[in-house]
Amino acid sequence: MEYRIVTTTKEFLSLKETWIALETMMPKIPFFSTFDFCFAYWKTVELSKIHKLWIVTVLHNQKVVGIAPLVIETQIIYIRQKLDILRFLAPGDYQEILINNQENLKTDNIFKTIFEAIEENSNKWDRIHLTHISQHSPLTHFLFKSKYNKDFVPLIENPFIDLTKCSSFAEFEKKHTPDKAKQYAKRLKNKINYRFSHNEISLENCVEIHKKEQDYYRKRGLKHRYSIFDNPQTVRFINLLHELGKIHIFALQAIENGQIIIYNWGYIRNGVFYSVNTGYDPQFEGLAVGRVMYYELIQNAYKTNIFTILDAGTGRYSWKFEWTSDFNLVYQLVINRPRSTILRMVARMKSVAKILCRV
Repeated sequence: MEYRIVTTTKEFLSLKETWIALETMMPKIPFFSTFDFCFAYWKTVELSKIHKLWIVTVLHNQKVVGIAPLVIETQIIYIRQKLDILRFLAPGDYQEILINNQENLKTDNIFKTIFEAIEENSNKWDRIHLTHISQHSPLTHFLFKSKYNKDFVPLIENPFIDLTKCSSFAEFEKKHTPDKAKQYAKRLKNKINYRFSHNEISLENCVEIHKKEQDYYRKRGLKHRYSIFDNPQTVRFINLLHELGKIHIFALQAIENGQIIIYNWGYIRNGVFYSVNTGYDPQFEGLAVGRVMYYELIQNAYKTNIFTILDAGTGRYSWKFEWTSDFNLVYQLVINRPRSTILRMVARMKSVAKILCRV
């Protein structure tokens, strides 16, 4: 096996056919590692001076059998010291390395080749920070038994709702729906006769609702409340995916005038709905619209079979666990090898400080 490193947009685009073929071979590959997602993200940052494309491809008999979608991101820290961080190319709740599992090759050998490429090019990075690697990923198994074991640590939990555990919504409602969710839905129905919609509102509508919600919380003193739409680069990225038809927007709307009560948008791949962002009109504060949204979303999924797993995304929020006890534990690989003398000194000082804190 040998490796090649893709560093230009033209080379990236030339991988499209092979990349998509590998996606087909790996039905459980997360949407965040697909070609469309990664290429759309790269198109939004390729002109930035802080991102360098660094996709590692593994070849066997001249055929690509592995793709590690990576990027080197430069940060300026500590008295203008430059820190080059090797990351997964596009941000997401799950990350994966694509593998050809139909060539009768050992998966570990492909991973070894990828990490050989990383090690042999250690003069190009100061830190490896590969995040959101699922506990079920083949990469996780490889890292557990490798020399990187001690640097591979838990990051966070991603709760998910597996609808296949119940044969119908009635069964799900009986076993898993939080207390009063159905009553909350009836109350909202009586107050505002609403309907459930799918891809009937625009991203611009979502931005408007999310801004209303953000302004509302800021007035209540939560000044640092973050919005996914605050970053123009992120907005461009989302718009590119929307143009490709990759975004699904679910909403509750008033029947009378179409007013948006709450929305939830994300991506669907192979039966999994990856929920990314939700927002509600503060006018409906106190009506438990978040619970009603999930209630209607899950009911609709049973009717349409549009997805069988609702992935609630990164974050250990208590309201997510009202609906499920299932979660994916995601890990991160963090290796610090600063090339700068100053950064090495800072790293040593931090290590000493940690030891002293334990004493």
